[in-house]
Amino acid sequence: VEFSVFVVTEIAMWYFLWPKMIFVYTVITATGQMKNEANIEETCNRIASEQLHKYSKLLDELYTRAAIHSIQEMREEDERNYQVWYQSKLADFHNLPTEDSDEILSSFETFDKSGNAMIDEAELKMCLRGQGFTCDDSVIESWFDGVFAKQPGEGAELSRDDFCVLMVILKDLRQVVDDGDFTEWFEDVMDRSGDASIGVEEFMSQLPEVCALLKIDRPYLLELFKRIKNSEDEDEVIEEVGITTFVNWINRLVAQQDNISFGG
Repeated sequence: VEFSVFVVTEIAMWYFLWPKMIFVYTVITATGQMKNEANIEETCNRIASEQLHKYSKLLDELYTRAAIHSIQEMREEDERNYQVWYQSKLADFHNLPTEDSDEILSSFETFDKSGNAMIDEAELKMCLRGQGFTCDDSVIESWFDGVFAKQPGEGAELSRDDFCVLMVILKDLRQVVDDGDFTEWFEDVMDRSGDASIGVEEFMSQLPEVCALLKIDRPYLLELFKRIKNSEDEDEVIEEVGITTFVNWINRLVAQQDNISFGG
């Protein structure tokens, strides 16, 4: 009798407990899977965000160099046209909201370490680095010599007006440079082989500071070139990209960033 009672009790316990155990196991398993999926999604989002940030920094560097090249070409070809352009940018500065213009003037005073109402190369480098630009020596020299016709080297300085014009340019780089400017810069500076395309080695040799700053190496560029050409072939190796294709990719990336900025 005792044995029978024991058996019945055990059966009853398993009968009532088993569904609960199954339920608890299911909940625990599902929760674990959900956490797993959430972690995977979080990781993917973080990687995508980092990649987009890297692309954004790369765009800033490309736009900066294309802008310098475009302005320098204009100044060398037609000084009068350059002066008209310069005055228009100065007018743009004076038309900025007071808060923005005051911020620029405050920045000038902060980095004018000598207090002589001028900014030298070292001071400009510190200022631009504070804004996230690479500011290698070649770019600083190009701003001084190519854009503002100041012979780079000891004693080279930008006036407050020069500084304000520069800040206006950097504030809206993507309005300063158009497709034609980009194409011309790629052709004149980046395309060393003259075949209307940009190769991996050309990119790295012409932009060593950018590659070092953004940790861009050969494998990264090969993957980037595949993205630019929309290649889905895992085994395909793309060593170069046409200039037009590169410029179109830049436009698509800018449009994508604008959509994200506006919540699109």
